[in-house]
Amino acid sequence: MKIVIRKAREPDLGRLNEVINDPEVARYLTVRPPASMKSTREHYRKLMKAGNLWYVMAVDGVIAGSFSMTFPDRAQVRHTMGLGLSLAKEYWGRGLGGRAIDYALAEARRRGLKRVELCVFPGNVRAMRLYRSRGFQREGVKRKAYRIKGRYYDEILMARLI
Repeated sequence: MKIVIRKAREPDLGRLNEVINDPEVARYLTVRPPASMKSTREHYRKLMKAGNLWYVMAVDGVIAGSFSMTFPDRAQVRHTMGLGLSLAKEYWGRGLGGRAIDYALAEARRRGLKRVELCVFPGNVRAMRLYRSRGFQREGVKRKAYRIKGRYYDEILMARLI
């Protein structure tokens, strides 16, 4: 199994859109199917314009998922980085999430950041276990943090200090 991590490119967006439209994957994301290619493209362009990073993980040449690193522009929180991760279901449990997190933590260290944070839905036990294994700690719950298709969802805030 050859794993490559590289910056996302415009031609990758079709596969990334396919991944987030899988109902099993989407139940742990803030987007709900059907997510249009237009919205995926807009998300990509917004991330790039703001100077954030979006990476894909390819296994034997097939995009298995992606992760983003976001950097706030306010001076008071420039020492932090946000992390987001999504992985196609057929690649769950194969170590890719851990590799993505390790890559992001190395980038945070390289930039001299002091904090990496992420949010996870309460039902995503596998992801929380992974994040804890990489040193993330639960900091709290954002109650009714998202409203998706008329329903409210809590989200758990986790962070790791560097």
